Amino acid sequence: MLGALLSDPDRLLDQGKTDGNRTIGAVQVKLDGPWTFLQGYRYQGWRSRLWNARHGGRARRVWLNLWSLRTRHVPVPEPLLCMDRQCFRLPERCYLVSEYVADARPLSSCWQDLDATQRRDALIHLGMELGRMHRFGGIHGQLTWNNLLLTFVDARPQITLVGLDAARMLPAAGPLRCQLDIRVFLHDLDDRDPDGSHRRLFLDVWKRWSR
Repeated sequence: MLGALLSDPDRLLDQGKTDGNRTIGAVQVKLDGPWTFLQGYRYQGWRSRLWNARHGGRARRVWLNLWSLRTRHVPVPEPLLCMDRQCFRLPERCYLVSEYVADARPLSSCWQDLDATQRRDALIHLGMELGRMHRFGGIHGQLTWNNLLLTFVDARPQITLVGLDAARMLPAAGPLRCQLDIRVFLHDLDDRDPDGSHRRLFLDVWKRWSR
């Protein structure tokens, strides 16, 4: 499978799903061992290709952001392989292979199955991890509930952050930028939290860990 990936990654991506114009596709693949997650990106037009040639390419930026977050012990998938396809020395497409998070479900699809204690534990864990990420200057960029994968370790919920295509690592992330980063998450939380108790719990933990 590794040979097939290196020779023709688009053929593997044809089995997956597309996500707008910039993403060729995303698919789960098995590379001579564990399952992995393959993503592909296309560059639209000459301006995009020139810009990415100068700034290292989209997959490479995601790769570097993932490693920056992992070295700070933020729970994100391990990046395994990054590739660029060029035409006339300009990037045309790029590909990223990362760890596949097994036995995980998006928080959006499993929240209703959690009991009160599990919901509280999940929000505390998420508040801690996002607070630490923001304190280190990390910005996720797409904090929807579909990009929060839930697994259980010793019967306790653990969150893994995925969908980091728009992530950025800054020397310092100001309070306003951090608040904007969690805005979508809080909006979705409010829809599931009539009395606001979950919102208060999350914000209390997040504020303490983001300082």
